[in-house]
Amino acid sequence: MSDEEMTISADTFERLLTEVAMGRGVKTICRDDPGMPHYTTVTKRCQNDPEFAEALAQAREMQAAYLFDDVVENLERIRDGKIEAKSATAWMNGIKMIAEKLAARKYGPRVSNDHTSSDGSMSPKESGKAVLDALSRKHADN
Repeated sequence: MSDEEMTISADTFERLLTEVAMGRGVKTICRDDPGMPHYTTVTKRCQNDPEFAEALAQAREMQAAYLFDDVVENLERIRDGKIEAKSATAWMNGIKMIAEKLAARKYGPRVSNDHTSSDGSMSPKESGKAVLDALSRKHADN
């Protein structure tokens, strides 16, 4: 892809970021909005321009918050009887999945790693003692 094909004006880029932050996907924006670059132009630009990629990543985090707010609004509509819970649930599950992918640290499942061993041999006290014992043996042999 030539430099000319990767050129995206500041105004166009600002419009793209705004649309993403308002919940729309890059692919949809590029396909449906007049004057927007092709989707591959955006992806190539992200690969070659870290500042461009970072700005788009920030817009996607805002997009996740926007979509999360949509879920809250639909919960209120369900509560008020304005939409059927069954159809809204399917829609909200999709939005939740998207938000988890867009901003995993904020909306994704919490993951914790347990680094203990069942026999205690990996505990800091035991492993530290093992290291000291090994060093003592090494220096005793010298």
